Amino acid sequence: MGTTPPNQNVSDHSSNEDHSPECGGADECSSEEDSSNGQPPRILLLGTHRDLKHLCETETVEQKNEQLEALIPDKLKKQVIYSADKKPIFEINGLTPDKDDKRMAEAIRECIVHECPSRREKTPWRWHVFNHKMKSIARRMKRNVLSREECLKIAASVGLDKESFQLSLEFFHNLSLIFYYPSILPDVVFVDPQVLLDKVSELVQFTFELKDPSAKDSLLPHGWQQYKNNAQITEKFLENKRFSSHYHETVFTRKHLTTLLERLLVFARLSPDTWFMPCVLKHLKPEEIRPHCVSPSPLVVHFADGGPQHGVCCSLIAHVLSTANRHPCPWSVRHAHNSPACLYRNCIQFQVSDYNGFVMLIDRYTYFEVHIRTSRSKLVEVWRHVRCAVFSGLESVSTTLGYSNNKPSPAILCPGHTTANNSHPAYIRNREWTCSLDCNEFDSVASLKKEHIPCWLEESEYIEDEKNDREPHTMSKRKGEERTDPKETTETTDALRKESSSTAECSVPQDGSLGKDDLVEVTDQLMDLDQSDIYNLGLVLGLAHRRVVDLRENSRSNLAFLDAVVLHWLQRDDCVEEVSWAALVKALLHQRLGHTGIATSIAEKYGVKDCL
Repeated sequence: MGTTPPNQNVSDHSSNEDHSPECGGADECSSEEDSSNGQPPRILLLGTHRDLKHLCETETVEQKNEQLEALIPDKLKKQVIYSADKKPIFEINGLTPDKDDKRMAEAIRECIVHECPSRREKTPWRWHVFNHKMKSIARRMKRNVLSREECLKIAASVGLDKESFQLSLEFFHNLSLIFYYPSILPDVVFVDPQVLLDKVSELVQFTFELKDPSAKDSLLPHGWQQYKNNAQITEKFLENKRFSSHYHETVFTRKHLTTLLERLLVFARLSPDTWFMPCVLKHLKPEEIRPHCVSPSPLVVHFADGGPQHGVCCSLIAHVLSTANRHPCPWSVRHAHNSPACLYRNCIQFQVSDYNGFVMLIDRYTYFEVHIRTSRSKLVEVWRHVRCAVFSGLESVSTTLGYSNNKPSPAILCPGHTTANNSHPAYIRNREWTCSLDCNEFDSVASLKKEHIPCWLEESEYIEDEKNDREPHTMSKRKGEERTDPKETTETTDALRKESSSTAECSVPQDGSLGKDDLVEVTDQLMDLDQSDIYNLGLVLGLAHRRVVDLRENSRSNLAFLDAVVLHWLQRDDCVEEVSWAALVKALLHQRLGHTGIATSIAEKYGVKDCL
């Protein structure tokens, strides 16, 4: 904080200076305009609760440092502040610091002072005095939270009227010197911003305590199993004494906390007394994500600045789940046998009301993937709803978190790189496709076959060349080649979607035979098969072992694997003899599969009961 020179009258010094950490050098941030349009903010990764790291059995700090080094994009590495030993994580225990923690705190302070010189904000002198007096009185009262009325009395004692008082609270909030949310908790002023961080830290710390095998169930909060397994928090759970810090019976209560964290998208309200907290979910290893990639053409959310900013994914999850942000078709966390089907911080499964199937949201850290599994006849309709919900949710998240440069756009996985390690978005720029790795590989969606154009993509967003007959997943159309008239493109796409819809409801040939045109109809009946079932189905139907293995390795998802196997069967590749509904039913009844239910359903639907 700035200080008043000795023997200086208030009339001679009508303003003072308050400091806020800012990016870049002092010259770069000498004015508000420069700071808002200057260099991107610096990043410091703080590893809290150093005293509890022995409870983490899955990985060490060294392993986490290596993972972070691999995850941080090159564009962001210049923004990261590293410790003296060149590690991205600063380890510290702020609640009960020892000598090492105090030394680390000093090292962090020196890093911030050196890397992020303060931005000097001219502050009216009375505001400056009011801020100091407010904090001083709060310390004497041994409270870090004051009511608005208490703060108003302090403001009046230094000569501030109500209007100036309100403006001063907003000013200091913007500098993060206090927290004040007039639209959420108009009567509560967090004189010390650490209060809210402590309240969230209590819950995060408890997740580590649950890993301690010596913890006794009788000492744990009511509903701890619900919290551990499903990240759900109940009113009874929050009543436990371990979560009681900073509360004051009239100023700051549990109801105030849940209301605030819900509006800040830390919590999602599931019912009047139950909340969901995405940030305490476990993390799914990247190699375990693949089985959950159920769409051959997922919606990819691309971020122009290199990736989503901190907290965006968890806040988006909270937004789409919260009862306060219900879309026309509410989302919920899917449960099976009283447990989530897939519930991880970076890979979560939702159920959308009024639709069969489910939605998967996958955080790849530099982009998001959204997958859908539902009936073919509803696919376009569901995609339209999901896309709207995701992007409207991201807009709300950016507003809530104060991110002005977090600009998402729809994209696809670049077809030029099909392996998981090389996956990255291909996005539309000026109606043309490009990607960060090889933007010269292609320049138009025309190089994709019609059936591989994602159904969530709006016709107005791309130009399609119906004359292009190249193989799918190649982007080899070069600049300068002719393109199709956009009007003709729209008509073609509409026809394709109508054709796809009619195909899903097509009549069955009288002899039960099948061809390539029946791909959608056949795969619709087999969507419940897992990867091993699809593998065995291919072998039983007559495909060569090497071919089935290649199809599995080159498919991004189970659904893509299923499509590929069925297509090769319909084309009578390898040793395939009979291609009919009867042959499919017999294959499903084979001892390697034994899917009697699916086989019976197909036999009854397509009139081949004789083969049962």
